[in-house]
Amino acid sequence: MRAARLALTACFLAAAAGCSDTHVLSGAFGTGEDAPLTLPGANGLERQHMELVLGHYGPDVAGLAWFCQEGACAARTCSHIEFGSWSDGNLRFVFTPPNGCEATVSGTCAVSGTLTLEGDSVLRGTLSLAGGEPVQVTLKRTKYEGELVRDDVECPARETSQ
Repeated sequence: MRAARLALTACFLAAAAGCSDTHVLSGAFGTGEDAPLTLPGANGLERQHMELVLGHYGPDVAGLAWFCQEGACAARTCSHIEFGSWSDGNLRFVFTPPNGCEATVSGTCAVSGTLTLEGDSVLRGTLSLAGGEPVQVTLKRTKYEGELVRDDVECPARETSQ
C-alpha cells in the first residue's frame, strides 16, 4: 500500500513538472507603446502595436495576432495564428495580415515568425512577410493565461466585399 502511494505521488510530481513547459507561452505578449512595428508589404501594418494572445498546448500553439495604430487601440484588427509550434525554446508561427498584402515576390501573403522565450516574460526574434526582409521584434508579456478576458481571445469576423 505504501509503495502504491509513493508511486502515485511520484506520478503526480512528474506530471506537474512536465506541465510547466507545456503552457509556458499561454497569455499575451505585446510590443508596448514605445515600440511600434512596421511589416513592409503588409497592408495597414505600418507603425502598429502588436500583441500575440497565445494558448500553449504541448508542442502546439494557437492564438491571435492583434494590431492597432498608435493612439487608436480601441479599434484593433486581428488574425488567427496558423501552424503555431513550440520546440527547443522557440515559437514558430504563421498568420495572414488582417488587411492582406501588396504584391509579394513569392506570391504568398503570409507573415512567419520565429521568437525565442527569454525568462517567462519576453519573446524576441523576427517576423517576415513571405519573401521579405525579416523585422526584429521584442514582445513583453502583458497578461498571464488567467488574466485573459473574452475580448482578448475572440477575433471578430471581418466584412468581405464580393
